[in-house]
Amino acid sequence: MSASEYKLKGINVPQKKPAFLVKKNEQPFDINSTVECLERAACIHKQVRGEMYPLLRPGVRLLDLANFVEKRTIELSNEKNSLNKGIGFPIGLSINNCAAHYHPHANDATELKLTDIVKVDFGVEVGGWIIDSAFTVYFDDRHEKLANAVREATELGITNAAIDADIDEWSRSIQEVMESYEVHPIRNLGGHNILKGLIHGEYYLPSFPGQPIIHKRFTEGIYAIETFGSTGTDMAVPSGETTIYRTNPYKNPLLKLDSSRKFMSKLQQSFKTLPFSTRFIDFQPNPKTQLNILSSNKNIIDYPPLSVIEGNTAQYEHTIFLGENGQKIVFSRGDDY
Repeated sequence: MSASEYKLKGINVPQKKPAFLVKKNEQPFDINSTVECLERAACIHKQVRGEMYPLLRPGVRLLDLANFVEKRTIELSNEKNSLNKGIGFPIGLSINNCAAHYHPHANDATELKLTDIVKVDFGVEVGGWIIDSAFTVYFDDRHEKLANAVREATELGITNAAIDADIDEWSRSIQEVMESYEVHPIRNLGGHNILKGLIHGEYYLPSFPGQPIIHKRFTEGIYAIETFGSTGTDMAVPSGETTIYRTNPYKNPLLKLDSSRKFMSKLQQSFKTLPFSTRFIDFQPNPKTQLNILSSNKNIIDYPPLSVIEGNTAQYEHTIFLGENGQKIVFSRGDDY
């Protein structure tokens, strides 16, 4: 297959350009309503990813994809209702054995290849509430079994998520689906709950049972149901340069250096509690030293790229709401995935 013959796979590619789902100030909505904020954010997410699909082709730079998603998210968001112009977190564009948290740096020249499988993970925020949704795309049929395994596991996870459901048993069903495809669930990556202004709450939703978790059962709330599968090892380890960080809301920024205190204050003003990229820091010429200081002191949390050894990886994810009386809303689901 030549580069000119590729077909985008892993999603149900829309046959036509998406309708314009969101317009700035199109109609008033309740900024204090969790559901209305998430519905608006999901609308933006669907629109942006629909417009992104024609760009996902061999030869495209990851940096160009990131710039496009950020630009369109900002254009479709209302700054008055957002913490960081609508960007929930920096887009993850993790290729092949890299499962999560690869975000291109400012001079990144990495391009998609015909043989690649890429995980596209980005967030949209409205009123402090974040839609966290991810999908996997590829051009080569050899990735189909892996992608199907993880997509089916995520859908089962959505089906089985319910108030008072046992999370360990929920994880076991995820494992069984993936292993039926001869795919390994990645043990140390999984879903989580979402709190207002915080992409990761205290709930951890692993894809493998028997793991230490604080919360044993689902309760009412917002959850990111995401699963990761691998044809290589079943653990993802840090690999490569960290470009994604988040201020730590539970850490009192007691810093000795005045420069570090000022830098930390600026991060808090600019991004609040949302994750940010080194590409977003335009107020510090060379931020790496300060980021290392703040990270070592736990004032900020770093998210390095995570990769398995050998093999390839896939990821799918949707943001859902679980309410009383069996109420379930899958905000980010669309015709594409």
